[in-house]
Amino acid sequence: MTRSLSIFNYQLSIKSLIPLALFILALALRVWQLDTIPPGWRDDELINSLVISQKTLDGDIALYYSDASGHEGLYHILNAAFLATFGAGAMGIRLLSAILGALTVPLTYLLGRKLFDDWVGLTAAFALTFSFWSLMYSRIGLRHILMPVLVTAAFYFFWRGFRERETGDPAGRPYDYMLTAVFTGLSFYTYFASRGLPLILLAFMGYVLLFDRERFKQEWRKWGMMLGLTAVIALPLFITLSRQPESESRVAELAVPLVEARAGNFAPLGEHIITTLSMFHATGDGEWLYNIPNRPVFGIIGALFFWTGVLIALYYTFKPLATRHSRPAHESLASAFLLLWWLAGISPAFISVPPASLGHTIMAQTAVYLIAALPIWAIGRWVNNRWVTLALAALLV
Repeated sequence: MTRSLSIFNYQLSIKSLIPLALFILALALRVWQLDTIPPGWRDDELINSLVISQKTLDGDIALYYSDASGHEGLYHILNAAFLATFGAGAMGIRLLSAILGALTVPLTYLLGRKLFDDWVGLTAAFALTFSFWSLMYSRIGLRHILMPVLVTAAFYFFWRGFRERETGDPAGRPYDYMLTAVFTGLSFYTYFASRGLPLILLAFMGYVLLFDRERFKQEWRKWGMMLGLTAVIALPLFITLSRQPESESRVAELAVPLVEARAGNFAPLGEHIITTLSMFHATGDGEWLYNIPNRPVFGIIGALFFWTGVLIALYYTFKPLATRHSRPAHESLASAFLLLWWLAGISPAFISVPPASLGHTIMAQTAVYLIAALPIWAIGRWVNNRWVTLALAALLV
């Protein structure tokens, strides 16, 4: 009995080290030759750090900076500490992004476990570790990379609270939803696209209301408190923006398809939707600033995994329609959540220029790799052979 218990503890301790190991691997890839890859400096990096973040060092701490067509302040406040410590070089300007990009990797693993299983979490985390999308934005001093960390953390705590209360696990703590609110509220201070994050949660709550009213009745008060706290945290930013409405001129500059659609011309909107949906297998982001132009997110194999994952998620999302008298299984709830996250995350590229922008769609980054890992989960359940599952995971990564 003692021996069995000790073996169990050993296995548990090994599993608890996985997030740390993933972080170390991801960070190593992101700091290696940070001063030369990518080569040179973009003007956006220099303006972000040497102008906006420098204001924080000079004592001008703000929730929103009107410079460079408007910037939320959280990244710059954090980046100021690195500038003060390392100076205006690669470490001072880019190290924060590298750390944030690396932190998203273990969070992806933890969230994937909550949504589906260890294989989904581990495969998605490894894929994200070597992802060009993540590596590139982790190696430049832009605020975009802060958003995946906060979004993934928010959704991890949301699902920790939701799933553990669903299974009756005593580890389900009442402050999980409060932590969700904290990370969701903080995300507003990173990048404009993060304002769609509460909409994902609201849409998922609508799904639960539609297919599992008993569960909705159990959770709606907690969810209401969660959204209320989110609003309280985000309120200072909106008060600031209301006092300087001209500071978000950049949003109007980019929303060309939306402006055209309001005028009755829906062609640009349709083109942007098709181009953005094609970014995972065909054209990719056409800009060269932080990217290899027109390089899709996935190669042929990765694209097959991804779009198969979308079909699997759609199947489980709508499966409750065929069994209306039974509560939806956990995989249906998780699939619906993942699809809503992905669609909301890529939607900014539907209504702004350029289409298929890796920067504008960065809120969907974690969801994309979790979806790509879904076929491994589904086939693994079907064949019930861990070696087949391992081979598929290796193939994707």
